[in-house]
Amino acid sequence: AALEVLRKAGDRNLIALNLMSTGDVLLRLGRPAEAREPALQALEMAERDGHMLPALDARIVLAQASLALGDSADAARHLVIALEGAQQHQFTNVLADAIVSSARHALVAQPATRLAALSWTHPLTTTPPRQGLYTQKGQFGYDAVVPGGERVYGSTAVTTGQPLFMRIVHSARFHFTYTFASSAPHAVAGRVGLDALVSGPNGWKRTLHVAPLQAFTGDHATTAGVLAFKPLLGLLHQIDTLSNVTNGTYTVTLVPRVDVHGIVDGSPIKESFSPRLPLMLDPNQLQLQPGGATGPSAAAALTSSASGSGVVQAPARLALLKLRLPVKLARTVSLFGGIGAIVLLITALLIARRLRPAGEHEWIRREYGALIIDVAALPTESVASTVHTKSFDGIARVAEQSGHVIMHVERAGLHAYAVEDGGVLYLYGSFATDGPAQENALRLAEGA
Repeated sequence: AALEVLRKAGDRNLIALNLMSTGDVLLRLGRPAEAREPALQALEMAERDGHMLPALDARIVLAQASLALGDSADAARHLVIALEGAQQHQFTNVLADAIVSSARHALVAQPATRLAALSWTHPLTTTPPRQGLYTQKGQFGYDAVVPGGERVYGSTAVTTGQPLFMRIVHSARFHFTYTFASSAPHAVAGRVGLDALVSGPNGWKRTLHVAPLQAFTGDHATTAGVLAFKPLLGLLHQIDTLSNVTNGTYTVTLVPRVDVHGIVDGSPIKESFSPRLPLMLDPNQLQLQPGGATGPSAAAALTSSASGSGVVQAPARLALLKLRLPVKLARTVSLFGGIGAIVLLITALLIARRLRPAGEHEWIRREYGALIIDVAALPTESVASTVHTKSFDGIARVAEQSGHVIMHVERAGLHAYAVEDGGVLYLYGSFATDGPAQENALRLAEGA
């Protein structure tokens, strides 16, 4: 309603002040988006008419609204203009508000604040999957004692890789060595055993237990057992007879059984490891399966390995600009940065407190001191009429437009200000202007 009255009266300066105040109220009510429109209207009107005070106040409102909406660049632009304008025109109230708003902008927009918002909402650690967290390795082997084997093997012992001739080698010891390896802290245990899978070309299969399952603890385990060939060859002869096959060739596949469980880098694991070593068996010999069109020689399978993946606990990191900081370090940095920003804000508040006048009279002195002269009494008798204004802005505008000074008189702690222009005395006092108080003001103005 007040704004409509001012628009009808055509007082554009007061209209701009009213619009700026409307934006300020909306901002204080937590409605920064709505506050921008009246503040922008006030800024455009005041700058077009050359009224710097409401223009600079409007920029501070716009800066605070932009800051609340997260547009720190726009907030900084308005604050820079407000600070420069307040210094140039010596508007100490505006300067104080601009300093405090700048400190708040620094507190909200500085990297330390954004770093704090990120670091304190993220966990200190993360558990990403890691390939190759651990490796399981296996080594096959066999050996046999052969009395009188010097003529065939050059020794009485047969070792891994050599063929086992059935006429002079009656049994062999087969073994498998298991190794668990990881660079991360770990502890594992499990069970290990060894089987021999005998299969024929017609699909017949039989499993022989070479070594029973046995428990182990730690990174290494070995299982071993003896396989006698005479009973095995007798079984295969029966199969040949029943299937009407003569001197058939069979496959003996060594199959270790490893079940392992434990903790690796703080995370539980449960794995199985079961590589295979194929050997070819006929009535004359047992040997590593030779290579061919179907695949490489079994010699390549004497050693096997498999890697395992798992989750690991690692320090969580944050990406800020071009940096990737651990969250723990980011929290520390943000704390120190936050303390610095708070100190900056407190300093700005103290400076603003010193800049802001304690009362209206001091504010008038600071803002318009260059236009004010102290007089003993106001010339009320030499003017045709007296006009009482409701704010000092009215007196100030008359003085600026007419080029006249503002007269000031003080009586009994009361202050009166006046500008004479064209036979009219424009009067403002820091007291009411109706009833008995008005009579006191007139007596004060006349020097009574």
